[in-house]
Amino acid sequence: MSIIDKILPRQEFDSYEDFKANYKVVIPKGFNFGYDCIDAWADEQDDKPALAWTNDDSDEVKVFSFGDMKRMSNQAANFFKAQGIRKGDTVMLILKQRVEVWVCMIALHKIGAIVIPATYLLTAKDIIYRAQAADIKMIVTIDDPIITGHEFAGVIVKVDKKWQDKFQPGMRFAQQPALNYKGSMDSPGYSYRWFGG
Repeated sequence: MSIIDKILPRQEFDSYEDFKANYKVVIPKGFNFGYDCIDAWADEQDDKPALAWTNDDSDEVKVFSFGDMKRMSNQAANFFKAQGIRKGDTVMLILKQRVEVWVCMIALHKIGAIVIPATYLLTAKDIIYRAQAADIKMIVTIDDPIITGHEFAGVIVKVDKKWQDKFQPGMRFAQQPALNYKGSMDSPGYSYRWFGG
């Protein structure tokens, strides 16, 4: 039985009224998007296309299969766990619209962490507010001029004395090594920042 058949037992309807009356989504107990969708598709059809990426000029396209997404998200999940990220921890992603957004989201879902997607337009004040309000344990961003040249770069890239008192007591700041995705795109590197006690 395919994943779609498990989650949507009935997929064809005779009318809108039939659809309204009989459409049901069956969500398994303990459902985890990373395992129950991405990995399940990979187990059924490893090479089935899951995600397509194109550059800004649309002259380069890369297609990632469910198998690719499973492998990359497992690698990312292991990285997050090695950095101390656990179920219930909050992680902010400032990755623009990149493949890594999905890899990190799937990985964090597998762990049971809470994902906070964020725009690169956030100011230092916005980052500090979110870090305090959501008890953020890690911020994942990319080394991209549009981000590192932004106002909040002083908070993310280097820790100045002026920022240290803005974070919760006991939080520390450390730059972690980048993930090395096999077959990654020629694009700016990744920076992983961890806030933890």
